[in-house]
Amino acid sequence: MFLGEQIKKNRININLTQEELAKKISVTKDCINLWETNQTEPSVTELIKLSKIFNVPINHLCEEPFLAQEGYLSSGITVYDHKFIKAFSCDFFDKKIITSITFALILIVSGLFTIILSELEVKVPFGILFIIIGIFSLIRSIINKGKLKKLYLQMLNKESNKTFRYYFYHDYIDIEMKSDVSVSKNIIYYNNIDQIIEKDDYIYFLYLNKYYAIDKKYLDNISLALTLLKSEIKNKKTTIQNKGKSSNEKNKTIKILSLITFILTVFTLPLALMIFALTQKSGNFHDPSQTVEHIWVMIFALPIPLSSIVLGFIARRVGIKYKKNLILGFIMAGSVIVYSSMTLIFKNEFSHDYTYINKIENRIEFDLPDIGRISTEDWSKRSQSTTLDDAYINYISYVTFFDADEIESFTESVQKSALWTSHIITENKGMLCSQAAFQFADYNYYIIYNLTLTTFNSLPPESGTYDFIFLGYNHDRGTMLIIEYRLDISLE
Repeated sequence: MFLGEQIKKNRININLTQEELAKKISVTKDCINLWETNQTEPSVTELIKLSKIFNVPINHLCEEPFLAQEGYLSSGITVYDHKFIKAFSCDFFDKKIITSITFALILIVSGLFTIILSELEVKVPFGILFIIIGIFSLIRSIINKGKLKKLYLQMLNKESNKTFRYYFYHDYIDIEMKSDVSVSKNIIYYNNIDQIIEKDDYIYFLYLNKYYAIDKKYLDNISLALTLLKSEIKNKKTTIQNKGKSSNEKNKTIKILSLITFILTVFTLPLALMIFALTQKSGNFHDPSQTVEHIWVMIFALPIPLSSIVLGFIARRVGIKYKKNLILGFIMAGSVIVYSSMTLIFKNEFSHDYTYINKIENRIEFDLPDIGRISTEDWSKRSQSTTLDDAYINYISYVTFFDADEIESFTESVQKSALWTSHIITENKGMLCSQAAFQFADYNYYIIYNLTLTTFNSLPPESGTYDFIFLGYNHDRGTMLIIEYRLDISLE
């Protein structure tokens, strides 16, 4: 039955005259008559309206006599309208862009996580590196996928308002592509199809680098169409790869393992930091030497990204998606190795010579506890910036006292001494270097000793350059901060 006869039959079935049907579609009665006598055909938009009025699928209206020929199994239709183009964009680009953005955000968050939890200055650049890589990946994925999306949508827009009719036979699909001004046909054999993708509303198949879409809503028999397409794809892959069911099961296992290791690899740095945190001893949490001495344990997280790399190469060999495992695996493995190597690189940056305490005692003429752990960093070897203040730091020491009785006795002495103060008045804060100013709030008692003038906790009488020793003591944790520095004081 031709299209015109179908229109006439369905119009009569719902008791509409040509004039009444014409009004519903916004065309003339003569136009309806031309359709029903097969002199002209409705446009894609008019076909959609007819299908809604008659309450029948578009492909039922488009049935033609040759479909009864030998081998015909089923038919389907897709209208390349705005709805289809939007669905195609979502299926092939929007979701992938979201995945890429998610991956980039994970890198950025990992970088922020690293910086926030950093107690060692050298960690910060690596956190910044992750943020830069994340931002670069974010921009790159948006630009690249945006360009590809634009290219595909331009191709689709060229075929806008075309109707693609699919006629399924035993060995091939007969495709009729019809627009308002032209009709063309193409026969595609199932064994020449490269890929089948099933989405919520459409079935896509790839042939000669072009995706064809079949609207499930207008497909006579979805399961039959999928069986035909997928069975041929499977047979094709079996012939090319010479692999059977066991190979498919193996590939499925590799795919699952690759996904699991990829997810675990995403959390490599947080896991490595958790391992590191478990090795941290109680004490002065500002002490960077504790980080340096124990950060090597992060190497125990290395097997996770290495597994991702190995599975990435295995997946590549069997033809499964592998890039994300390799890229993330190498990034995380490199990061773990770099972090772990800090123990070797920076272990000689700190001195643990406790006799330095005796030197400070002699300068401030106040006894300090005899039992404890000290980490002294020689800042005089560094290239120091004067952006924050005009101070030049010589040494920074982090001290943790161990003996409880000695801590209690020392705390009593501090509380009774006129040398120690529990509050730094505003004018005296001008004598603090930036490192002392950042950390003094973590301590209960303080000394600002002017080595040049041998005075305690008081501004010098005139502007100039002075040597200072800052001591901060926390009696709850039994910790102390000692900083030796030179500072330019301006009283103007």
